[in-house]
Amino acid sequence: NFLNQSAVGQKLENDEQLYRIVYEAREGYQSGYYDLMVTKAGGLLGLGHGTGKVENLDSGWLQNIVIGVPAFLNGSVPHIERLQQDVEDGITKLKERYTPFDLFTTTLADAHHRMRAIPPELYRRLSATLVNRNITREALEAIKVNDLHRIGHLITLEHTQLRDGFDLSSDSIEQLIKVSLDAGAYGAKLNGIGGSICVYAP
Repeated sequence: NFLNQSAVGQKLENDEQLYRIVYEAREGYQSGYYDLMVTKAGGLLGLGHGTGKVENLDSGWLQNIVIGVPAFLNGSVPHIERLQQDVEDGITKLKERYTPFDLFTTTLADAHHRMRAIPPELYRRLSATLVNRNITREALEAIKVNDLHRIGHLITLEHTQLRDGFDLSSDSIEQLIKVSLDAGAYGAKLNGIGGSICVYAP
């Protein structure tokens, strides 16, 4: 209902139209609005940045996803909007030194040595963003060929970036992930800003 109302009386013909409404409302930022969209559309979706393209992906492996909630949440987890601002500030600083930089097309190798000139905190945020961009693209290909082990490995790699680049973890989350991986899970990562974890189990 929320998403339908967001269309301001428009009749939603397809998921692409819905995604465009959500994307424009958030000016391209990742947010819980996308979670609501996926809930409405169902399954596993690939969302094309700025294109309005919604790709329905094979979701057979989703039956092996387990959600874990830590006993103690980390009250100092940074707010997602502050992290987004850090990334935006990092991009602005980088473009002062490297005008052609583009978040979606510039390779990590091209950006890496130039990012050393921006403040360390912004460097961490932006570096993690670029690494996770590449992880997401690689994961999309792994999903398309149903490479379960690779999917799990990439899930864990993404968590590393969320933890080390964005400080989005806690001792209890790290313990849950360690226990899951030690027990044979293919991969594990935190969800959102650290309220729970997602475990991909065989």
